[in-house]
Amino acid sequence: MDETELVALRGAEGVASPSGSRDGVGPRAAGVIEAFYEDLRQEHLRQDHLRRQSDAFGSSSRNSHSRPSGGEAEAEAEADLEGGATPSAPSRSPTRFNQRRLYTDDERRQAAIDVSRRHLEEHQDWLFGPLALSAQELRARIALHHHVYVDVEDLGLPTGQRRSDDTFTEQGVSHQLLLDAGRSDFILPGGLELSFRQEVEATGTSLEQHSLEVEHMLRAFEDRLVTALLRCLGSGAPFVLVQAISRAMSQSGMANLERACQGPQIVVSGGEQSLRYELVQVSTRAWEVRTTLRKYRFEQFVVVDEAGLDEPAKVEVMESHLDSQILRSCAVLFEVLPDSDSAAEGRQGDSGVGLAVDVRGLVDRVELLDRSGRPIRLEVSELAGEDHSERGAWKAALGRRAVAFAQCFAAREPFRVYAGDMVSKAAARCRFCRRRARGAVDSAVQLPRRMVSGIEEGDACMRAPLRG
Repeated sequence: MDETELVALRGAEGVASPSGSRDGVGPRAAGVIEAFYEDLRQEHLRQDHLRRQSDAFGSSSRNSHSRPSGGEAEAEAEADLEGGATPSAPSRSPTRFNQRRLYTDDERRQAAIDVSRRHLEEHQDWLFGPLALSAQELRARIALHHHVYVDVEDLGLPTGQRRSDDTFTEQGVSHQLLLDAGRSDFILPGGLELSFRQEVEATGTSLEQHSLEVEHMLRAFEDRLVTALLRCLGSGAPFVLVQAISRAMSQSGMANLERACQGPQIVVSGGEQSLRYELVQVSTRAWEVRTTLRKYRFEQFVVVDEAGLDEPAKVEVMESHLDSQILRSCAVLFEVLPDSDSAAEGRQGDSGVGLAVDVRGLVDRVELLDRSGRPIRLEVSELAGEDHSERGAWKAALGRRAVAFAQCFAAREPFRVYAGDMVSKAAARCRFCRRRARGAVDSAVQLPRRMVSGIEEGDACMRAPLRG
């Protein structure tokens, strides 16, 4: 399959429509939705509990016998969050607090569930018949739609109620898009292709010898990309549409695809990578963003298993065949709604024009082969029976360090470190690192060859589904 082809991964067996009706989502899909949101609720309660324990360990004024443990601590965290508590030290930021409230507050969580049900009702072919998706595939699309929808919903919320820290220019263009522009390829309507990597290669410019020139080229490339994007959307494009599309065509948008894919954390070492965003105009009011990430020709990768809290995080370095690859892609539709339909969607954008979100396709292919060309099956510990004791909190902290170790490993080829590659990788890790490195070197030239992952939000990892 061509890397840009968005083909739904279908289940082998169809699922009959309940009672011969094609209304609703059916009990199977309803169960997948409920399980998805319950997992999010439990995860956010667990994270809050671990933050509380971590803070308690660092405070010498708190005695060990006064610390709640197990179910008591989780109940305490849930009571605080659902009782309308304000962000405390464990929350660390209003956005994280708002994220947890979305899943721990029954009313907010139910509203999100209703949105997911409505989305699936519009895709009956995913639910019933010979091409029905498997439960795992349904969950991935539910997750992707939910995360994108929350991002769009945030655009119409007051700053103190938002679940993300994304910022935008006066024209509505995501700052993250500008920071990621040099590391991606863009295809815009009319056949316009923009690739900073290709432009630099065509000029024969050397990063080591012409770092200042490369930086000037990147600034000019960012300006041309913004101008071309705004011209494609049109002068009358709603502000919220520009925000949503530009965010989707950046690392922030890629993070939604990453979070939608379940499985162990995989950090690839070396190899090649391509990251492409394509914008397609579907109608006068609708635009589709097609995202494709492919990592291939890597000979080593690291698997970090931190699912269980009763054991130290496991970091395993594995050898792989050059034919191994990770291919992930999705198609997300953004449609501007008439004012009369905005209320029905339950949200308004900053411009007063509602925006509907639809996931049109998702591909998640992880093909890991050993040196002999045989498929690699990844074993991951079960989520059941997690330990919420103090030892579990220490394990969570060790798990974060394990991921950092894996990233450090992936930043170098065996026993060799390329300074330029490491600087470029660090410069592109996030918008804050990029700003610090802005005056010295940019990631655009080296990053397509040396990159930990296509999306580096938080732990900078890929997640691969279990393969039988």
